[in-house]
Amino acid sequence: MEQRNHRESRHEPTHPQRPQKKAEPSPMNAMKKILKLWFLPAMLVPLSGCSTPDVTLINAKTGRTCSPSYFEFRQVIVDTNPKLRQFNTLLRTEKDTAAYITYDENCRKLDEQKLPMLVSGYAGEVNHSFAARGGKIAYVNQKTLDLRLYDLKTGTDKIVVPNVVPENIRYTSWRWAMQWLSDSSLFLAADNIYIIDMDTGKQKAIYNITKLPLTCEYVLSPDAAMLAFNEAISDMPGVFDETIKILDIHSGEIIKTIKAEKATANYPRWSFDSKTLAYVERNREKMQIKVISIADGKERTLQNLPPDHWIRGFIFGKDFIGYTVEKFRSDDPGQRYFIDAQTGEPRKDILLGKLGSDWLLDNDVTYICTTGI
Repeated sequence: MEQRNHRESRHEPTHPQRPQKKAEPSPMNAMKKILKLWFLPAMLVPLSGCSTPDVTLINAKTGRTCSPSYFEFRQVIVDTNPKLRQFNTLLRTEKDTAAYITYDENCRKLDEQKLPMLVSGYAGEVNHSFAARGGKIAYVNQKTLDLRLYDLKTGTDKIVVPNVVPENIRYTSWRWAMQWLSDSSLFLAADNIYIIDMDTGKQKAIYNITKLPLTCEYVLSPDAAMLAFNEAISDMPGVFDETIKILDIHSGEIIKTIKAEKATANYPRWSFDSKTLAYVERNREKMQIKVISIADGKERTLQNLPPDHWIRGFIFGKDFIGYTVEKFRSDDPGQRYFIDAQTGEPRKDILLGKLGSDWLLDNDVTYICTTGI
């Protein structure tokens, strides 16, 4: 029996109630109230992280989802290992330190390594000034603008290319992109697109970006042979003034340009075999999901969508395309839709909340994305 009920069952003498003097508020009582008001929201933060996880793993065929523990709330996906079916995140732990965490396909933590804060961020979305691969992190120091390489195994941090980013675009890091091409080389897009040898520091400019678009995305094909990116058509880019160019990484030549008439083309996404590109074409009257064959240029329209919406979390799996459609200026949680990559027929819908970047964990149906951003 609870203590409260036990006390109620005891027979105790009763006495007439005397009027009690109202207690004067004291500084201690006021402090307790303040602490209570602070403590309640602090207790709710983990609960909100549990209900809206920061990283979610999704099986597009079954709809199964899982997420890391909310104790690792607010982290950013930085690398995947399809062979081992693992993914890695960066988590800010303290003011000047971070954690590089490895998870398996069931979102179980396998390893955690401490490292210094290399760049600002690590809060739910991709920071374009670093790239991780196999325990090595390439990043641009945001103070010196040097390209550096941090080795997780040895803890060494060295300069590869000094002043790799021009001073005049220091504060436009959201336009940069960086991704590993192999264990020893990567591409960096800033004012130009460069190929950089991370062992020797040798760099080669392969394309000059002359007209920056509103939407800056650089998407490397799975075979690391082609780069799809946006470029503006005019010197004063507008909302419906973007084209997609496909660059041959080895030759530096543009092998295909996707230009929609009186519309913009953006959100390029590669198929797992690098043979097909999915993208979104839109203007004020329509929005469509299309796919194009790189070999023969044949296009197909898979889905027609409302023009007063926008797409987030666009992903291209082996035989499916996943996307979220949200209405402009809406706070409603995103609905994730899956369609057949050949026919456009609907497959499955999942309510996931706000979506950010997406990473394929395999070449089939499993991927991970940032949510709750």
